[in-house]
Amino acid sequence: MSGGHYGMDPRFKMNTNEMRSISQMPNTRPLSSLNQTRPTTALIRTIRVGTTGSSLSRRASARPTTPALDNIKNKMPANVHLQFDYIITLTKSMPLNEAIENGLSSIFNAEFCCFWFFDPINKKFYSPTKNLTIDSNTSILSQAFEKNELLNISKPVASPFYDKFVDSEFLPTLYIPITRPDKEIVALIQLARHVSHKFTPIDVNNIQQFMLKFTNYSHFLFDDNFDSSSNDIALSKSKTIIPVIIEQLEKHFKCRSVELWVNDDEDSYAKYDIASNTYISAQPGIVKRGFESGSISLNFRNITGARGYFKEIDGEKAESILIVPYKIGDLPCVICLRGKNYYSNSADSNSPNNSANYFTYADEIQITHLTPLIVKCIVSENGNAPENSLASRLKALLEVAEILSGVLDIDVLVPTIMERACSLLHTQRCSLFLVDSKRTKLRTTFQSGLDKAISIPINQGIAGHSATTGNIVNVEDAYTDPRFNQNVDSKTGFKTKTILSVPIFNNRGEIVGVTEMINREDGEKFDDEDIQMMKAFNIFCGISLDNARLYQASIDLTRQLHGFADMANQLNSQNNTIRNILEGIIQNAKGVVSGTRATIFMKNEADNNLFNYLTIGERITHGMVFSNIVMKNKTHRIFSPQEIALLTMSPGSNEDFNSDDLHGQPLDKNYTTSSGLARIANTLNISSDSNVSTADINFMRNPIDMPETICCFPLIKVDQTFMGVLEISCKRRIIPEDIKLLDCFAAFASVSLEKSELQSIATLGRAEVELKKFISQTERTQVGIIPAKLKIARTESLYKIDFDAAQWEGIGYFRVLWAIFDTFKLFREFKIANQTFFKFLDAISNTYNKVPYHNWRHAVDVTQFVTYQVKITKLDLKLTKFELFALLISAICHDANHDGFTNVFNEKAETPLGILFKNQSVMETHHCTITINVISKEENNIFESLDTSKLKEIWNLIINLILTTDMARHHTFLTDTNQLLEKGPLDMKLPEHRFVTMQLLLKCADISNVSRPFELADKWCDVLCEEFFRQGDLEKTSGMEYTSPLNDREHLDKPKSQIGFYTFVCLPLYQCAAKALPPLQVNVEQVEANLAVWKAETEKKK
Repeated sequence: MSGGHYGMDPRFKMNTNEMRSISQMPNTRPLSSLNQTRPTTALIRTIRVGTTGSSLSRRASARPTTPALDNIKNKMPANVHLQFDYIITLTKSMPLNEAIENGLSSIFNAEFCCFWFFDPINKKFYSPTKNLTIDSNTSILSQAFEKNELLNISKPVASPFYDKFVDSEFLPTLYIPITRPDKEIVALIQLARHVSHKFTPIDVNNIQQFMLKFTNYSHFLFDDNFDSSSNDIALSKSKTIIPVIIEQLEKHFKCRSVELWVNDDEDSYAKYDIASNTYISAQPGIVKRGFESGSISLNFRNITGARGYFKEIDGEKAESILIVPYKIGDLPCVICLRGKNYYSNSADSNSPNNSANYFTYADEIQITHLTPLIVKCIVSENGNAPENSLASRLKALLEVAEILSGVLDIDVLVPTIMERACSLLHTQRCSLFLVDSKRTKLRTTFQSGLDKAISIPINQGIAGHSATTGNIVNVEDAYTDPRFNQNVDSKTGFKTKTILSVPIFNNRGEIVGVTEMINREDGEKFDDEDIQMMKAFNIFCGISLDNARLYQASIDLTRQLHGFADMANQLNSQNNTIRNILEGIIQNAKGVVSGTRATIFMKNEADNNLFNYLTIGERITHGMVFSNIVMKNKTHRIFSPQEIALLTMSPGSNEDFNSDDLHGQPLDKNYTTSSGLARIANTLNISSDSNVSTADINFMRNPIDMPETICCFPLIKVDQTFMGVLEISCKRRIIPEDIKLLDCFAAFASVSLEKSELQSIATLGRAEVELKKFISQTERTQVGIIPAKLKIARTESLYKIDFDAAQWEGIGYFRVLWAIFDTFKLFREFKIANQTFFKFLDAISNTYNKVPYHNWRHAVDVTQFVTYQVKITKLDLKLTKFELFALLISAICHDANHDGFTNVFNEKAETPLGILFKNQSVMETHHCTITINVISKEENNIFESLDTSKLKEIWNLIINLILTTDMARHHTFLTDTNQLLEKGPLDMKLPEHRFVTMQLLLKCADISNVSRPFELADKWCDVLCEEFFRQGDLEKTSGMEYTSPLNDREHLDKPKSQIGFYTFVCLPLYQCAAKALPPLQVNVEQVEANLAVWKAETEKKK
């Protein structure tokens, strides 16, 4: 097998099945000379593939740029149903394999994704992206194929089935089989992540949901399921229809040419020639690949870069080409479309990279489903006049598609549809019934013989039956059908005999209308050919109705934007309260989705819980169950009826709910968000089954009986701080357009709330605004009494090694520090009022930057670890209150205003700080400067009770303690301290020995993540690595050498780097601390245990 590793460029690799040489054939040959001995078979299904010229899908930053993928990661919703719809939407602008590869890569943050089509005829897998064909018993793919189950392989190279040309070596990879409902495999997907990010059970659950979606839509994506009743193309006596078909296809698909090819013998090919009205032997060029694929259609954006291209045969022009193979009987045939938008007048129309100049997946779908009609035209005319034939009706159908696509006014569109439908099926009358917005009635704005529109209940009549069941109804005698309403005939004097009723679907999968064809002109009943034609016709009707409604929606959106402007003016008005403004916003948001309730839940800063700030409409029935999930994940969620039932089935079942768990639940398949393409493909399928899915029927019910859907959108500040949730309850299906619009309202509510807060800050000052949230007027001046909203009920967990700072985000950090100072009675000792301590914490916390590691969370974490060490060593009985005060303040302030860059970088890059504090502890000196600036302000002065001598003493302690954290002094400090300890135990009566103890505590706390339980240590390691990578990225872009190998994002070996850090930096420090303070030996043991885990990780890689 010839192929390339996934890291190589697959475009220059060739399959082992090389192109056979082109046979020299006679110039012309009559059609009747083609092989006629093969029996008739069904048309072979086509599997859509994309260009072989595409590079392998990798991370979003490395994948080729396509218009459909711009900013896709920013738009990607969390719901699997919507994510699947995004992938289907991508097929409108790219081939299927690229859409799936790019979509899944973005959703799962994959290193690469490769889609393999399965060819059941040749028992092979084919990857258009890799340009590679392999046997089905090759590589790890074969195991997924044989077992027909999802495989999660963490290290592919260790598998006995590993193949270096197909499988990655070390990247964790999912092998995902895609099946039909009968479990027959039609494709396999390889999805691989970076070696450090294995697939979790949640990822696997989500992939299983995608597998289910692919299976449910396999009839659309992979099957055609239509039959041809033709005998042989040679039986056609009326070849004049072929030029008509070719002309109409060229016009409909806006392509340069349409070619019809047949392959009689192994190396004998013939192309239909319009001039001679016969098939002429010809060299096929790239078309030969269509015959070789058997059941795989080919879609190339640029023919000149595709394997099998011959300049002498296919021409020099760089253009797109779509090759669709099919069979008539057992005779291989191909339809070839060349040069999409060849006649475009745009300036860049000749560029194959222009998205308008290549064939989309939608084009593949349409040509594939038009094929049976085309074939029937060719083989079944038997000399009939074209104007009375199926060919003329196909021609009319394509003309209808072009005409309807240009009509956006629904008042013009409806009569146009009716006129064309009558002409297409040659009927006496026709009606178009549209479902009203409340889904309770069918209305028609055009009805031959009536002076005005009529309206009927949605569950009555033959049209009502189609509207509520999704069934096509073919009535041979209307007056014998009990569903037929004779009143219309009575009013008009018209005699209805036969009726063909066909539903129309919108892009939500809902039935939006019914076309009702009445009385064929020849008096015959409607046949299967009429049904097939009408189903195809209704596809174009549905597309046109959607387009017209989208056009109207754009007009409505313009009005809504004017409404936004009005709301903005209200916001700027001094006479409007924030509550009145928000009431107007959510009233409009509720109206957009015909909601029953709209609520704004706000976050209570005191306890981090939500409370009902404002509600319009019905009462709240589920509390804050759904908004709490959104508050946790800080991303919008649309909760389906099944998810609502799951989350509300038992009281208190949601306390520890993980929203990702929903994706692992077998939710009702009926609740899906169908894309327009999926709906079109389902309806175009020319099979005998005319029923729609239960989902379509479920959503035809009266809105009163429809299940509830809940939409939740987080309210976020510009700095990404969470404020609350906009929650809307409605009884309709939510589509992406609804989500975008609701997101606009949520954004406007966020802006309104933030502006209101900023106005308060401008008036009172930010610290004062925050203080008023948590401290009452009475509590402001109290000393030694913790404010009620800042108390922690149980403080035992604060003094343990497994303290997780991340769980105390926000005001929780203030609570932790308040509890620590209170436990040592420091408030009373130093007469610190509540308002002073709060403003100090508020000021110092705001000096910390939003960097990955050296941030406010780290400061609180270090302070907690100092407290933990003091507690287990009982140093609070040996250190003075004054020393303890200085130690804790040093811990709080030790990294104030850290920019996330090391001292070495600041000096080497000659940053302002590097220049100012050159040849000294750059960042530590800066931290001291910031600390002095904060505490020196009167409102933050926690040292107010100290006299001049004590003030000098405490600043001396704090400054020297913070300077001790400079890692450049680390080894000198350890050497001096170990030498001191060799002389004997520290004498805690000596101030200098107590100071060494304080230094040890602060230095151990500064790198305390290594002595936490491994789960926490690993999390802290990740954020520290990210900060190193951030510096490394800047060094790289600045042309600097890495100041540390830890800064190299692309080549860091995480376990190996930790082994070195633990061995040479951490362990010696912790051993020294344990020697000075024996109770700290427990920390040494934890560091050693973590080190053992890192070593084990390294061994696994060998």
